[in-house]
Amino acid sequence: MQLDDASTVSRLVAFEYKLLVAASKKDTDDLKKQIEMLKSGSNGHFTGALLSEKKPLAPQHSSMEEPPSRLSLLGAAAPRPGPPSEGSPSWPGTTALGHQIPAEVVDQIEVLKQQLRVYADDFATEREDRESNQAEKEKLKEKLDAVKEQLHALEQQ
Repeated sequence: MQLDDASTVSRLVAFEYKLLVAASKKDTDDLKKQIEMLKSGSNGHFTGALLSEKKPLAPQHSSMEEPPSRLSLLGAAAPRPGPPSEGSPSWPGTTALGHQIPAEVVDQIEVLKQQLRVYADDFATEREDRESNQAEKEKLKEKLDAVKEQLHALEQQ
């Protein structure tokens, strides 16, 4: 079974997007194996299942449909190509099979990569803020307990 160029490109882009948002190392490894099977075309059942699926390339999450304002301020419209990851096609513009990827798809992938970086940075910052707030809360609780003890001691006198 042979895939046409547009179908192959769209499936590779879909898998690349999944790689970007994979939550764990296991998920990433599984997706890389699926990409390699698709590239080699050795698994007819797998490629047939992919051909039967009709999924859009755009993300289905409402939070990802509109880029955050911070991302806009960072200049997401001007994507910066990064080093290619292991097992992924060389960017921008071509797959490992040598097919051209439309420029708008490459731009969309770069914007999604930048958005993912922004979300990761925001998450790390929020975690640090929560930890510092928790530490401050503990200190204030200790001070409150000390003041309550002093008040109780003064009331007994």
